[in-house]
Amino acid sequence: MAVVELNNQYRELQLAERDEERRILAHLSQEIGSFYAEILEMVDTIARLDLVFARAKYANEMAAIEPGLLLFRTTGKSSHPGSTIRLYGARHPLLDPQSVVPIDVELDPHTYALIITGPNTGGKTVTLKTIGCWL
Repeated sequence: MAVVELNNQYRELQLAERDEERRILAHLSQEIGSFYAEILEMVDTIARLDLVFARAKYANEMAAIEPGLLLFRTTGKSSHPGSTIRLYGARHPLLDPQSVVPIDVELDPHTYALIITGPNTGGKTVTLKTIGCWL
């Protein structure tokens, strides 16, 4: 009978401990909930920072450099938009850096069009997408 009584006390203490834990957690949840806006802003800021650091790490692994972008130059009465493109050793950022073939593209202010020709092996599309990534 003494063991049964001790077991009942033990079970009551377990339930009391569970109830106290729930009460404390509910109180903490209320306290934290009052800072909802600040927490949401902090999570958003951390997510943006995580994206920035992930981009930087990826760029570092690719040995990438930031392209220099210049404003369009007006060329007077010419129909040319005045833009130039100079890409040296450019690779499409989403392709495997071990297998992709880097390209060089240079369009000076006197070039009005770019014609890309060749067999159907995917190089033309990749070249257009690579150039498009920088425009």
